[in-house]
Amino acid sequence: MSQIQIHLKQGDISPNEMGREIEYYKKRNPGLSGLLHFYQAIFEVQRKYISRIEPQVYLDEEGIRARLKEGRSLFRDEDIIIDSTLFRQLLEELCEVIKAKSKFKGKFSKLLSSEELKPEKMSDFIRNLKQTNIPYLMEFSKKVKLNMDILFFLVQNALIPFYERHAREVRDKIDYALWRQGFCPICGRKPLIAKFREEDGLRLLQCSLCRTQWCFLRVKCPFCGNSDHESLQYFYSEGDRGHRADVCEMCKRYIKTSDERELQRKVILEIEDVAGVHLDTFAKEQGYIPGAQYIAEMNR
Repeated sequence: MSQIQIHLKQGDISPNEMGREIEYYKKRNPGLSGLLHFYQAIFEVQRKYISRIEPQVYLDEEGIRARLKEGRSLFRDEDIIIDSTLFRQLLEELCEVIKAKSKFKGKFSKLLSSEELKPEKMSDFIRNLKQTNIPYLMEFSKKVKLNMDILFFLVQNALIPFYERHAREVRDKIDYALWRQGFCPICGRKPLIAKFREEDGLRLLQCSLCRTQWCFLRVKCPFCGNSDHESLQYFYSEGDRGHRADVCEMCKRYIKTSDERELQRKVILEIEDVAGVHLDTFAKEQGYIPGAQYIAEMNR
């Protein structure tokens, strides 16, 4: 990859494109309709807030190139500016979506009235979220009487618009041939899902937080760096070679992968994550764990 420049076109996905993709999978698998409908509502809220966020990014192409060559992601958590008022509003709207569109029957009243979400405390709360401070989140989940999976799902999806909006400022300036790491070149997070590109079979990983895609070696685990092909396997459902789970026997992690060549179509990886939920179930039954946190168990 270092011999040529690689630039990946990662444009905004329109509501129409997202809607068509969701309808495609509803027809293909009616049993996923509820989950797809739920995620469509989540995506709509995120999209609305992305348009309201005003990032402050001062990296030029020379600085970007230098950081990538050093193996450093472009942003540290403190570089992602999060407006606490906007974050609070987004959090409230996501709570409404979860209550209205999912099977979750709990309440968010203790969360939304907590001391941590008061204006004078929000900056500390957001800092702990950006750092994925698990002990802090576990203690907070007990305090507000909210299941940890639900809380993580909620705050992760509230952070995504801010990280994605900042990432959009620099994605098109990156030469991805300079990046060989298994974590995101922009925000440093683990990949959530992957695909093989239709035109050339290039393996692309997608970040679990800022949704940036980057190229990665086909025979290598992005989580532990294992490149022993005998301990890197994959499985798929009978009759669906286009959706598979790549597993690593060294670290016991897996990542779902959509093969556009088999599917004979371009995919939207946010939707592919939902469409491949059956792979998550099977992988966990076999003792593998997801490389990055993803879907809370609300609609299953």
